[in-house]
Formats: sequence, structure tokens, C-alpha cells
Amino acid sequence: MKINKELAAKARKLDICKPWLQMLKEAKDKHSLMKMFVKGIDFCLANNFPSVEYLEKHGQEVTDEYGVHVNKTVKKTDSPFTVLLGESKAELTNNGFSFSQIFIKHDSIVDITATGNSLTIVDVFDDSVLIGTVSDSATMVIYKYGNPRVDILKSGNATLKIIDKQRKTY
Repeated sequence: MKINKELAAKARKLDICKPWLQMLKEAKDKHSLMKMFVKGIDFCLANNFPSVEYLEKHGQEVTDEYGVHVNKTVKKTDSPFTVLLGESKAELTNNGFSFSQIFIKHDSIVDITATGNSLTIVDVFDDSVLIGTVSDSATMVIYKYGNPRVDILKSGNATLKIIDKQRKTY
């Protein structure tokens, strides 16, 4: 597979660790690469790796399957893992006892509603926009990196924590 070699060369320049570099080189298909992206999300987001353009060109047929949306408009309920990149727009809802981990990057705009006893963890980066509500006994924890706009309304017995990491990325 050609793209794993291209990605390995780019990752090497970003100082990826040797075990992950080897896994990149040995990846058999795009599904293997997307599994690595999800598992190594901190490295990928911190380094914009691979780029939005690269993901659009080489991965669009598999990204959505792994909860990674590139310049897309999506509407999801109780999704356990969501990544929004580029200029994505999303309406996300978490109900009941669901758990959701959400990553919002670049210029994405996301509206999140958390209700019931749900737990929502959000990492928001760059110049993205996060708006929404947390109500009932839901919990939402937001980690801000860079200069995102965050506007969340809290009601009921909900818990809302916004932690400004005061740096651009992880």
C-alpha cells in the first residue's frame, strides 16, 4: 500500500515513536490506518496528521465509519466517539446514560445537547465553535486548546466544567 509509506515518511518528520512508525509502515489497508488514527488521536490532532486535505483525498471512504468527519455535516445521537475536522458542522445529542468523547478542530461548528445522566467529554481546538446545553443530571467536561468559542448553557442538576488548557494543543 502506497499511502502508508507516504504517511510514515511524514510521521517520521513529526518525531512519531518508533513502534508507531513501524505500525504505519506495516499497515495493510485504510481501515488499519484509521484504527491507528483513532488510537493515536492525541498525536494526530496535535500535529494535524494527516492533514485535512490528505484525509479528504485518501480516506473519505472510511473516515465516517470510524467517527471521523472531514468537512462534513453530521447529526448523531449517543455516539461514543466523534472527531470533527476542517469545516465540519454537527448536531450531537447525548441522552440517558450514554458516554461520548468528542474532538472538535480547525473551523468546525458543533451544537451539543446533553441530557439525562449522560457524560460528554469534549476537546475543542483552534478557532472552532462549540455551543449547546447540558441539563438534567448530565455532565459535560470541556478542554479548550487554542482560541475556540465555547458557549454552553447549564440547567437543572447538570455539571459543566470548562478547563482552559492555555496552550494550542496537547
